[in-house]
Amino acid sequence: MAILQVLFFLFLLFSLVYPKNSSPTPTCGNNSFYIQYPFHLQEEGQKPHSVNGYKEFNLRCTSEGIAVLNLAPSSGEFYVLDIDYFEQKIELSDPGKCLPRRLMNLNLSSDSPFQALLYQNYTFLRCPPGDEFTAIGCLSNSTVSMYATSSKSRVEEMKSNGCSAVANLPIPVDSLDQFELNAFDGNFHLEWDISVCQHCTRRSRSKSLGSIILLFLLILCIVALVSMLCGGCLLCFIRHKYESSHNSSTLRPEIAQMPEAATPWDECRIQVSQTEELVVGESLRITGPNSEACPICLEEYQPTEKLQSIEGCNHCFHARCLGRWLLSESTCPVCRTSVSS
Repeated sequence: MAILQVLFFLFLLFSLVYPKNSSPTPTCGNNSFYIQYPFHLQEEGQKPHSVNGYKEFNLRCTSEGIAVLNLAPSSGEFYVLDIDYFEQKIELSDPGKCLPRRLMNLNLSSDSPFQALLYQNYTFLRCPPGDEFTAIGCLSNSTVSMYATSSKSRVEEMKSNGCSAVANLPIPVDSLDQFELNAFDGNFHLEWDISVCQHCTRRSRSKSLGSIILLFLLILCIVALVSMLCGGCLLCFIRHKYESSHNSSTLRPEIAQMPEAATPWDECRIQVSQTEELVVGESLRITGPNSEACPICLEEYQPTEKLQSIEGCNHCFHARCLGRWLLSESTCPVCRTSVSS
């Protein structure tokens, strides 16, 4: 009964850890990340899902299997490369492969759930072609080269070479001087604010923690069940061993005290005791109603041969012949007189 209760408890735990009707976590294409709370995968024709009043957490999946985040209204769409739910960071890239232009127009207001990790001021400069500095390819052409730098000394140096400053803008970066040498060739990260969306990851974390705890309890119960079964088998073995030794020790005195069953040899000894032993003389004459030959083996008696006569009828026989006869019979071979009588 206890084992059935443990098995029922294990089944209940397993159904809680892996619910039968739980829907799989959605993904987009072959991305390495799942789309889960607070993000929502919006199907085609579906109304935007709102999280704490914000629609920026809606993602859509392109026909190429790429997740897209829309930082509306003025910043537009970005490809989603990765989502870190623990750090609450999202990695983005420009679908048009001109990240500097997008970052120059990026507008993350205080009302947006997304904010940059860091901001760094970059000066954008328009220079004649053929300058020694690395130009931003997507903003340059055959007549003009565009550059960006966060170094004030480099700005002055470039101005002395005929460059003119176009704009000085705060650019979201992961670390200081991130785009200083690669001409904005890369991606950037945004984080969602816990104060704005304080339940975004708490639910997923609590769900994961709950699954881990339930899985730990499941493993613990399995170990306990196996231990109980092994302990039960060990106890049964010890009990069987003890009962076997106890029964053997109690049966030995009884066996020793049991009276021995009578055997044919014992009955023969009892019957032979009721006979009289004789010795054949030289005259070969036997007293009583007897002839000169043994009625059992029909051989004649010889001098000094030992005979036995049965008390009551006085019939004589070879001692060996009468002994064999009395092993199976209890009467005289001649007159059928009972030897025991």
